[in-house]
Amino acid sequence: MDRRKLQRVVLPAGLLFFILFFILVALGDLLHTAGEAVKAEEQKKLGALVREHPEYEDSYARIMCGDAPDDASGLGERIMEKYGYEARDGGAYREVRRYLFLAGGLLAGGMTAACLAALLALRAQRRAEEERERLEEKLGELRLREEGTRERLIREEQETKSLVTDISHQLKTPIAALRMSLELKETTELTEEEKREFSGRELQEVAKLEELLHGFTQLSRLETDMIRICPRMEAIRETLAGAVGAVYMKAFRRGIGLSLEESRDRRIPHDPKWTREAFVNILDNAVKYSPEGTSVTVRMSYLASAVMIEFEDQGIGVPQEEAHRIFQRFYRGSARQVQEGEGAGVGLYLARRILEAQGGTICVKRGRQGGSNFIVTLPYNSVMNSVSVL
Repeated sequence: MDRRKLQRVVLPAGLLFFILFFILVALGDLLHTAGEAVKAEEQKKLGALVREHPEYEDSYARIMCGDAPDDASGLGERIMEKYGYEARDGGAYREVRRYLFLAGGLLAGGMTAACLAALLALRAQRRAEEERERLEEKLGELRLREEGTRERLIREEQETKSLVTDISHQLKTPIAALRMSLELKETTELTEEEKREFSGRELQEVAKLEELLHGFTQLSRLETDMIRICPRMEAIRETLAGAVGAVYMKAFRRGIGLSLEESRDRRIPHDPKWTREAFVNILDNAVKYSPEGTSVTVRMSYLASAVMIEFEDQGIGVPQEEAHRIFQRFYRGSARQVQEGEGAGVGLYLARRILEAQGGTICVKRGRQGGSNFIVTLPYNSVMNSVSVL
């Protein structure tokens, strides 16, 4: 209990003891005053009797001081009744009665004040107990938060180590290929056709490096809370068409058809820039793992409370046991094409975080013709404030 809480308990308790002490002192003073009043009344009676009969002065003084026979009480009562007097008509009786009334009032007021002080002390003690329980509860919450923070830091440290290892592994292959190509061009006599072939391979490796660096850059921005989603009312089909256009040439070069089915447009709250980025990552994943001669189809439909967008390909598909893991950071599927292909397991993770920050969802199911069907939903109503994806 801290100093302020101790004061809230001690002050009412001290007030209670002060009131009781004051009552006792006041009662003692009243009793003393009442005795003095009775003494003065008796002295007045003695003076009046001696004035009437001076010859009996010593007898009156002895009687008034208490040296009177026991049977004199009955005689005195009969004499007072004979002349119509009562004991309560005496001045001493009136004085005692008045002081008793005062003492009773004082005692009642003092007891009331004491009860109020006791109630204040109990209330202060109860408040102190409630404050103590509240502080203990907050302390428990802080401990839980501290444990959660510690666990998160440990997890982030492990993930950072995994990120560094994965970046090193992903960059090693294209850099080694570029170095070998450049060394061969410098140390070997090559024909113009062979030089063009090596140059083409170098451009491919550079493209891989650019793709990796873009993914790692976006991931870094995500982890450092630099990506903020700012939803606003915009046409969702226009955002989706922009994503299709961004991936179209890559699909064309790979001999893969990419089409967006016709559907009416609708304005819904979303961040066009980052939602387009999420769609691009999904489409890029579909094109990357689809064989030549297949197609990727994008269709959009409107549900009761959300728009649903499907990205269906005819690629290698996603095993059911991996369907919930491919959206995790750095996770790459177990299929040979995935392991041998470029990528760092960042795109789908980033897409999930962007969509979830806007109240959306993403999942993957088996496509109608094999392959995968990524299904995205975005609600018609969402918070229109800037939010971080973290």
